[in-house]
Amino acid sequence: MATRSSAAASLADLPRPHERHTPAQLRERIDALGETPDACVVCGADELRKLLFRDGKWFWMCKACEFVWVHDIYPEFVDLSPDTPPPAFKQAPGAKDRADFEQTLRRIESVRQRNRLLELGCASGLFMQAAREAGWQPTGIEIEPQVAQATRDQRGLDVRTGEIFDAHLEDGEFDVVYSNEVIEHVVEPLALMREVHRVLRPGGMALMRTGNARSWVARLRGADWNYYRFAPANHIRYWSPRAGRALAKSCGLELVAAPTRGFAFRESREVRGRWYRPLLTLAQAPLSPLAGWVGAGHRMTLILRRPHGD
Repeated sequence: MATRSSAAASLADLPRPHERHTPAQLRERIDALGETPDACVVCGADELRKLLFRDGKWFWMCKACEFVWVHDIYPEFVDLSPDTPPPAFKQAPGAKDRADFEQTLRRIESVRQRNRLLELGCASGLFMQAAREAGWQPTGIEIEPQVAQATRDQRGLDVRTGEIFDAHLEDGEFDVVYSNEVIEHVVEPLALMREVHRVLRPGGMALMRTGNARSWVARLRGADWNYYRFAPANHIRYWSPRAGRALAKSCGLELVAAPTRGFAFRESREVRGRWYRPLLTLAQAPLSPLAGWVGAGHRMTLILRRPHGD
């Protein structure tokens, strides 16, 4: 029977430095994980299994909540992360970005009270800009100092450099917390989401977009799934609807929904210029809505809520 362990709680309760992590600080946090896992860092269950092996690392899976993670992430994560070049500053959203922004803004309209929105990992601020145009007062958090400064300078947005723990945000300050492709990078997801709980007002909503580790594509491609191929120096945590429910429970949040979408056995960039790309696109098209309907889509949005009266 799966049982809870103190390991998950002790990791989430580690002291937080209020500055960007140096390699030494990050090493200390990662060393606290130990060499092999004794419990799931999300739900605390101790029934684990090795899911797959890639790039010299085992990927572990919790049998209780289906959370998947790379446990032994030092030294690669520590050595490479500080030196990873910042992403290019994106000047304008494409058509797909604009459609995604519009869908997200419609989804969060129902919880708008104070017009306050927080984006984690805001990068060049394209979503924040769309939110501002829709009447929100957005605040962003961006770990890359150069990108954060460029976003402040070029868009006039309120962007804080560092992590959410560095931003000195007020309790219950926000109606919405949003992130896109962030939570798969986080060493301590419980600590992050407990801070999200704190800064959300009761009834506020968090939307966390990421890959779905239990998608049809992930199951078919195994270790070659594109999210796994970024590990261990980048992607280190892998989510699913079931893991999202466990995360919500561990952080005092409610999982409202976990919609998934998309079926792409090969990403467009993998087959760019290949003669069979149109045929592959045509073959995959009918599977995309079906995968989403059964919760097996390639990408997922965890929609979480801080309970009313909390």
